[in-house]
Amino acid sequence: MSILSKGQTKTSVQSTPAQFAQRTAAAANNRFSLLAIHLYAQLTVGLCFYLYRHVSTPSYMSILLLFVPLSVIYFLSLHLGKTENLLSTPLGKCAGMLFIFCLLIDALMSLAAFTALVREMLPDYNSALIVLASLICVMPAFRARNPHALPSLAHLLRFPLLLAFAFSMLGTLNQGNGGNLFPLLGMDGKRIFTGGLWMCGCLSPVLSPLFLSGPLQKTQKRKGFASLSVALLLGAGTALLAAYLLPFYFLSRPETVGTQLLLFLKVNTSLLAWSLMVCGMMLLLLISLSCALSQCCRLFGCITRKNLSPWAGLLLLPLPALATDGAMEWLVALASVRGWLLAGVLLAALIGTIGRKDRKSA
Repeated sequence: MSILSKGQTKTSVQSTPAQFAQRTAAAANNRFSLLAIHLYAQLTVGLCFYLYRHVSTPSYMSILLLFVPLSVIYFLSLHLGKTENLLSTPLGKCAGMLFIFCLLIDALMSLAAFTALVREMLPDYNSALIVLASLICVMPAFRARNPHALPSLAHLLRFPLLLAFAFSMLGTLNQGNGGNLFPLLGMDGKRIFTGGLWMCGCLSPVLSPLFLSGPLQKTQKRKGFASLSVALLLGAGTALLAAYLLPFYFLSRPETVGTQLLLFLKVNTSLLAWSLMVCGMMLLLLISLSCALSQCCRLFGCITRKNLSPWAGLLLLPLPALATDGAMEWLVALASVRGWLLAGVLLAALIGTIGRKDRKSA
């Protein structure tokens, strides 16, 4: 910020280190905005692929249970991320590769959800063509020439996305019924905990601070935790509102993923709500897909010193392109593995940091 006084220009940034710190703080805020959007997208996809069918009404309880593992993973990642040259050690590289596999499953889930969403609106379109078109849209994520572009875009779009979903969802409150929240524990109380365990795989964005390029200040750490916590609460709020609006048997019956992504349009039938919900959901899933792929490319480059080919995106094509019940079951099974992969990343990083020095703060 500049101030003109007595013919001279003065600025609040008095030195190069201060200017660098200011830019670093802005980059950290943008990065956590992207991670929060990615987390909310994965929670929403998890609701449609698993929780609505297997947990139904108390799905919001399963998501709220994630607050404990989110806190543990986040602060443990910050602690382990202070280790100098973690990715240069064998165990650090192992942790990085496990995290890459987890991110690829995230990308696969977002891509499958995006394909299902488009097919819900355009059922005559070929799924393989939809998947190819989606991958072409996110092709710049494979190159990552400007690592700040996607976080800056996510930071800019966070409030428009929030307003779009709020208009479509909260506009249905007067049509809800508190009786729809019962039975309170759904089909079985145990399903709440098993649903929470399955959804632990959605917490890959919380692990990202482990592989940041530099240390974070205390203010940035608090803001990052707040952003991720808000994303978790919004995911729980989405599940709670769905249970409030729709009866138990409606949520638990088998529906396509595309139908469940647009669940609130069953109640809010206005044209504006339809447009905002569809556009917002498509943008949300594309940002999530780009986030997962860009992190994969960056980590792969740090570990192997080579660039990941854009053709690697074709590995994501088969399951979403099939769009069959069997393919969806395979996706759910793959997604359940993510929780174990995250545990493996933390364990490998924890062992790999023993005896190593912390990085110096910039």
